[in-house]
Amino acid sequence: MAPYNGAVKRPPRLILSFPALLLLGACAQWPEAGAVVAAPPQGAALPVRGQSGVGDTIAKLAEQQLGVPYVYGGHTPQGFDCSGLVYYVYAQAGITIPRTAEAQFAHLPRIERSDLEPGDLVFFRSESSPSGLHVGIYVGSHWFVHASESGKPVAGARLDGDYWTGRYLGATRPQ
Repeated sequence: MAPYNGAVKRPPRLILSFPALLLLGACAQWPEAGAVVAAPPQGAALPVRGQSGVGDTIAKLAEQQLGVPYVYGGHTPQGFDCSGLVYYVYAQAGITIPRTAEAQFAHLPRIERSDLEPGDLVFFRSESSPSGLHVGIYVGSHWFVHASESGKPVAGARLDGDYWTGRYLGATRPQ
């Protein structure tokens, strides 16, 4: 992967228009203004590799939350913040993980970016979050699902977009 040089190419923004159920979490708002946030074509689902396994189940559960509103501290389908979305989705699959992005990053097994699989957690640097972290759920094919900030619903984003590549910190795989 080439180092981030600060240059940001900005293709046109696409808007996700998926019906959704929502969850609440506990990350600060993620300031994504001007960020490259791509979306699949209207009516298409984010790509999820495979048909079985815990990771695929997590990825599918995350996709079901597309469109749920952002709510700071939210961790229910009424609204989510980033770590609340992750916490809720994993709980739905019967897996207990820490509630905050900071604890998720600190206490879950790390994996290499090249080893990402659906259901893994991806973490990014944030200047606006109290913990300095933002988290999303990797769903495959360079896509992840996250709750970014107030006024924006849970959405999909490209992991390999300039905005996210320059802020990427690492990934974990909850057991």
